[in-house]
Order: sequence, then C-alpha cells, then structure tokens
Amino acid sequence: MNSIKKNFLYNSVLTISGYLFPLITYPYVSRVLGVSNIGICNFVDSIINYFTLFSMMGISAVGMRVISQSRDDRKEMSRHFTGLLVLNLITTTLAIVALLVSMYTIEKLFPYRDLLYIGVCKLFFNFFLIEWFYAGVEDFKYITKRSLLVRSLFVVAVFVFIRDADDYKTYYLLSAFIYLLNGIINIFYCRKYVDLTISGIRIKPYVATFLTIGFYMLITNIYTSLNVTWLGFATNDEEVGYYTTATKLYTIILAMFTALTNVVYPRVTYLYSKGMKDEFWEKIQTVVEVVFAVSLPIVIVLMVFSPDLIHLLAGDGYEGAYTPFRIIAPLVLIVGYEQVLVIQILMATKHDRQITINSIFGATVSILMNLVLISRFGAIGTAIVWVCTELTIAILSLKDIHKFTPYRFPALLFLKNILFYIPLLLVLLAFREFMALPGIISLSIAGVLTFLYSLYIQTRWLKNPIILQTLDSIYRRLSTHIKK
Repeated sequence: MNSIKKNFLYNSVLTISGYLFPLITYPYVSRVLGVSNIGICNFVDSIINYFTLFSMMGISAVGMRVISQSRDDRKEMSRHFTGLLVLNLITTTLAIVALLVSMYTIEKLFPYRDLLYIGVCKLFFNFFLIEWFYAGVEDFKYITKRSLLVRSLFVVAVFVFIRDADDYKTYYLLSAFIYLLNGIINIFYCRKYVDLTISGIRIKPYVATFLTIGFYMLITNIYTSLNVTWLGFATNDEEVGYYTTATKLYTIILAMFTALTNVVYPRVTYLYSKGMKDEFWEKIQTVVEVVFAVSLPIVIVLMVFSPDLIHLLAGDGYEGAYTPFRIIAPLVLIVGYEQVLVIQILMATKHDRQITINSIFGATVSILMNLVLISRFGAIGTAIVWVCTELTIAILSLKDIHKFTPYRFPALLFLKNILFYIPLLLVLLAFREFMALPGIISLSIAGVLTFLYSLYIQTRWLKNPIILQTLDSIYRRLSTHIKK
C-alpha cells in the first residue's frame, strides 16, 4: 500500500495535468477560434458532460469503495470489477441512446449535430477509462505516467492542426481522442490486478448505492456543467465563452483539492470499514488544515488579479469574464471544504441518503436562482448561482455531520486564518493599484509575495503541523543528500 504523500503527489500531478495541459493550449486556442467558437465547443461539451454523468452515475464512488475494501483478494476484486463494468456498460448504452434521441428532437441542438456526433464517441470512450478502479487500488503512479504521455500528444496535436477559426470541430475531435487512447491503455493494463470473466457476474449488490450516489452527481451537475448548458439556451455563445473562460483557471486550482480528496477517500474508507475511527478522524483533520492553509491565499490572489489572469489566459475580447471570475473565486475554499464533508465524511461513512437529500436542496436553489438571474445577468448571474448553491450544500452537509458524527466545524482555526490573511489582501490591493507593471511581472511578484507570506504565517503563527512536517522532511532529505 503506497503512502498517502506519494499518492497525493502522483494524483496531484495527474489531476492538475488534466487542466494544466489544456491551459497551455487555451491561450492559443481562444485567440485562434475566438470567443464565439470557444462558446460553441464548451456549450456542446457541457451537454456531453451531463450525459457522461448519467452514464457513470455513482460508479466512481462505488467502485473506489468496493475495490479498496477487496484489494487484498484478487478473486473477489475481479468479481466486483466485472460486475461494476457490466453495470456501467448498461448505463452508458442508455446514455448514448438518450443523447441520439435528443439530437433529433431538440431544435436548439440541430445546428450542433456535427460536434454532438463527436460527443457520442467521447461518451462511449469514457466507459473504458475505469479511473475509479485505479483509484481503488491506489495505483496513481501508473495513471499519472499514462496521462502525461497522452496529454502531451494532445498539446502537440493542437498546435499542429488548429490554424484558424474554422478548426473548432477539429479541436473538439482531438479532445475525444484523449478518451479513446486513455481507455484502450487502461483496459489492457487492468489485467495486472484483475481477471476479466463473465462467470458469476452480479450487479444487484451495487445498484442501490450506484443510483443513490449517481443521483447526487446528476443533481450536483445542475449547478456546474448544466449551468453552462442553461446559459447557452438562455443567452448566446458569447456569454458561454465568458463564463467558461472565467471558470477555466478555477477548475485547475480546484484540481489540487480534488487530487487530495481522491487519494484520501479510499484510505479513509478502508480505515472506517476496519473500525479504526481515531485514525479516520486524524486524516480528516489533516485534510481540513491543508484546505484552509492553501485556499485562502489563492482566493485573495484570484480576486485581486482577475483581469490580469483572464487577459493572460485568453487575451483581448474576454473582458466580460472579469466579474464572473471574481465571483467564483471563493469557490476554491467553499468547494474544497465541501469535498471533505461530502466525499470523505458522509460518503465514506455511508450516509448516502443525506447526500442525496442535500443535493436535491442544492438543485432547487440552483433552478430557482437560474430562472431569476441567468436571462437577465448572463455569465454574472450563472456565477452567482453557482456560489450560492455550493454554499447551501456545504452548510447542509455540515449540519448532517453534526447529527451523525463527533466532527465539528473548526471555527477558531478558520477565524485565525481569515485574520492573518487580511494584511496580505491589503498589500496586494495596494500593489496592483499603484504599481504599473506588465501583467505577467505583476502576477509573478504577487505569487512570490503570497507564497512567502503564507509560509511565514503558517509556520510562525498558526503552527500548521502539516506544513511544518513537510518542511522538516525536505530539510532532512536535503541534509542527507548534502552529506552524501
């Protein structure tokens, strides 16, 4: 069993590369394709993502939970894996049929059929990814290496094949090719751990949890991917382009917390299932401290330097993304902490019913606010809806956790972090206001200042044990290396 630190490192690289590699190409693509064609691609992809969620349902959570619990027995793990694969094949087939029907019955989708056909292929290839399996066996080293290779090929292909605004279909086709290549490699490599067999297949034991958690995922996506779809129907491709550009950098940063969540979830599930409650809560406390320490300075930088970041990312013509970007910046903190509550506590302790109920409340808030705000305020309204919905889910989840577990919100720790980062906010505001420097230089200086200030505060005043342990580990390794 690999250490959490190594798994976190591998999964951080894996998750971030999923956003970082597109970020390398996005400044180029956004300038070549333009805001309208970027909006078209993102509108279609938001539709495909929702059907992908329907095809996957709760396979990621169920798969990681079941595989992590049975990984000591190859025969049992093979039986679980095959059953889950068959169940996922059924839902994927249903999702593809539903997508094809939608393409020919919803008039708004008629102009996008060429891209939607590519999306059908992307949806099918997604079935073969089985990332939930590798998360369950904690083989993040393999999937990190594989993903880096495939994504590097994607970056090269983008710069080779995307030349003018009419190449937006080629751009979307390349994104589908990533799913194909990753899926083929994954299916062949999984035979290292499991034996694929059709004998004794059972899917019934997984259906209830699969649907329950899947329903949560689907409802949750009403205020993430479906917001983009709703925005496309209610406004125009330009507003979609502004909003998706505003969310691009946010998703890269949130990937850090997702990486930590995906690594810790199999481990805390294992600890809880074995009755090791003290170790379970220690891991939860560790992750919460990391979330607070990292997210707050990031939120400050995003809000202060949003115009510089958007301009660096997409260039001219995306000024409409500045305000939505500032609005969604606090989601780094809100969603980072929410993932701990929902995935690592409620899901790991099998309180799936509470997750579903909370997601319904969140979806209701999202739908009502969308009806009022999106048609009037466009991308800004969508950003407001997203923040309010995620905050609702986090509060409801914390309320449920108070009922069923001894965990309590670390209010004192949170307040200390807030107070200590107020001086940083004031300094960065003054720096941007009075220092007329080019965007990349200004961002670089702000990044260094934020890092040094955060390091000082977390080690000198807040005494963050995780950061102190990490620095001590780095110091000892450097000392050993120098002595050699």
